[in-house]
Amino acid sequence: MTYTAVYPTPQRRSSVLPAMTLVVVCLVGGLVAMNLALEGPSVSLAPSQRMPGIADQVRTSFGFVEVQHAVAQPEGTSNAAMEVRVGVLLHNEAELPLLFSSTEFQLVDGKGHVVQPEVTPTGPSLLQPDGALDLSYRFVTTGAAQPFLVRFVDRTTRRSFDISLAGMQCVGAALCPGGNV
Repeated sequence: MTYTAVYPTPQRRSSVLPAMTLVVVCLVGGLVAMNLALEGPSVSLAPSQRMPGIADQVRTSFGFVEVQHAVAQPEGTSNAAMEVRVGVLLHNEAELPLLFSSTEFQLVDGKGHVVQPEVTPTGPSLLQPDGALDLSYRFVTTGAAQPFLVRFVDRTTRRSFDISLAGMQCVGAALCPGGNV
């Protein structure tokens, strides 16, 4: 008696499924990376983190902004009024020119009131790729409205970034007890 063993012929495995899985994973990763690049980092802070302040680079959709210095001094003859001068660096790391407006920066007092600048920078409103601008702002408010922060509104994402002015220099002990805010 002769037995013939019949074995199933090996099936060729299709490599389409693993390739499609890899493509989908790459697309999802790319979309997440692009979303983070366009929106910038989240500005909501965990309780253990501090708000960005003077000399901190704050990432935006186009690069970064940095409050380089802030000085408070008496305004006019009134001891209650104070002038806050703020120096800001705007840096465009994008590949395209950046259209900006000096009104994208505001001073916000300790009660949440927005103070528009009295003096805003004049000059180009188009910042070239890999370009930077030093901007100077002058706000008039009262010392009683402390603490202050600068709010920058990114026109691309409509996102607001708050930068604390804690530690700004003060000229006049009546404005800032202890010399600094």
